[in-house]
Amino acid sequence: MSYYLHSPAGPPLYLFGKGGGEKLARERGVPFLGSIPIDPAISRCGDEGTSLLAQDDTQATPAVKSFMALAEEVVSQCENLQLPQFHLTWKDDFTFRIQWGDGQATEHRLSDLQRQCPCAACVDEKTGRRMVTAVKDDVKAASVRNVGRYALSIQFTDGCSNGIFSYDILRKK
Repeated sequence: MSYYLHSPAGPPLYLFGKGGGEKLARERGVPFLGSIPIDPAISRCGDEGTSLLAQDDTQATPAVKSFMALAEEVVSQCENLQLPQFHLTWKDDFTFRIQWGDGQATEHRLSDLQRQCPCAACVDEKTGRRMVTAVKDDVKAASVRNVGRYALSIQFTDGCSNGIFSYDILRKK
């Protein structure tokens, strides 16, 4: 929620400052999807478990218009999304290879990936200190699966079962 409209014709009041969402999106290299005004109807509908869009008295409100614009932007971004093309093969029980659609290839030893696992069970979120330090070189994968359109999830046979590795990270290896 980005701003408050204290009157329909008045200017928005930015209670938490202005532009933080846009700045964060730029820093992270992701699209900024939109802003939602602070509206008590959003909270009321959430508390009641009802849809803001189903309320007869809210169809023309700035909040509804903002949600609709945000939804349209999400659809637009999804339509423009270019998914990485790749083919994963196993070199042996401990190493897999990714052949990327642009011809680049990367190899990944499971033990090395587990040692670098970014999940909350492996890294203390407050200090950044690694929690898991001993990883055997012969660790295997119980499963490797896609996570959405951005990463692989690896369930290791020894230790961590929450490792999510983005395609960006896997391409850099």
